[in-house]
Amino acid sequence: MLKNYLMISSVAALLLVGCGGSTDTASDSIAMDSTDITVERGPVHGALVLDTDGEQATFIGKGIYRFDSVPSYPITADGGYVDIDRSGVIDEDESMLGFSMQADSGSVITMATTVASNTQTRSLLNRNFGLSDAIIHSHTPGSSSAIAAISDAVYKYCVDHNTTPSELTEDDFTALQETIDALIAEYADSNKSVAFFEEKMFGRLGGHHKIGPKRHGKVHGDLNSSKHHTHINLDDINISELTDVQSEQILYMAEEEKLAHDIYVNMYETWGTRIFRNIAKAESKHMRLINLLIERYELILPETYSQVGVFNDSELQTAYDGFLEKGALSETDALEVGIAIEESDIADLNESIEAGVPEDLELIYTRLLNGSQRHLNAFETVLASMIEDETEITEGTEE
Repeated sequence: MLKNYLMISSVAALLLVGCGGSTDTASDSIAMDSTDITVERGPVHGALVLDTDGEQATFIGKGIYRFDSVPSYPITADGGYVDIDRSGVIDEDESMLGFSMQADSGSVITMATTVASNTQTRSLLNRNFGLSDAIIHSHTPGSSSAIAAISDAVYKYCVDHNTTPSELTEDDFTALQETIDALIAEYADSNKSVAFFEEKMFGRLGGHHKIGPKRHGKVHGDLNSSKHHTHINLDDINISELTDVQSEQILYMAEEEKLAHDIYVNMYETWGTRIFRNIAKAESKHMRLINLLIERYELILPETYSQVGVFNDSELQTAYDGFLEKGALSETDALEVGIAIEESDIADLNESIEAGVPEDLELIYTRLLNGSQRHLNAFETVLASMIEDETEITEGTEE
């Protein structure tokens, strides 16, 4: 069609100009073996960014997250906060990230890369907007008007239709065609910044996913947690003589991390909520971290460790059964289960660290603690968004 041909030409030009004229970059030095990923729906701060092996990236600032090495794709982003005005500070009138995002390759995670995780909708991006896979996986709303238009249109459509970017079908995207075309033309003809259009789009959502004063009180702690990262290197630490209590704690924590993993896998299978799949991968990483201590001190895991949903510790077995029952009630109940599990893990890890443990145990426990805090933040943010969605749907029905 002539319309699509003209649109392809205009998109090519827009990609060179960008929306607002520049892209945010990290200002600090980068290690040779590290990898930076930009997460943007407006720059996203404090998200839980994981690769497919459960490796967690550290939030650097301005929507940039750093992996210690080359990550394994796909990479996912959950929770976090959208810096709509791009000031570098998350304010009360800004937004929680309402949807899980992912990228199957490249250096960015955006609404466009999330849509492109579906091969059919990715073909529509290629064909209808002239966006190559290379462009999709390297440009953000801040560097491309086309990506900005797609990002704004997709986000609003998902809010209005109670769906998610990863679930958009070809029919959904066809319905968005005229809207995206109009936004591309509007952004191209304007000298306004990308932040102007993002604020305009979020304004049309009527405060949907807005942080608000109650949630804003947690933002500072969430962002500090997402920036904290501990490197694991036990080679230079002497092996200690563990007490019986310390040995038992390691084995208990191994089962505790397994409980989290098994529950999250079950919740993903039950509800299909992506955050459970994503954090289950991170829990696999946590299990491997605990196993470093188990192997180091030649401890023996119970035979039940290899059995899904079966635990040697009777209290953990009772807890697992209770979490499974509650999580089956509803999607929000399942997220509340995730919160309860992470809060329990955090309390146990803090108690062990405060009681005093050898250096190698403290290093592993601190890494687990930081990870659990990020998992908790992500679960809480997703639950807050979901409750808000359900409230608006209920109020709309009553009207």
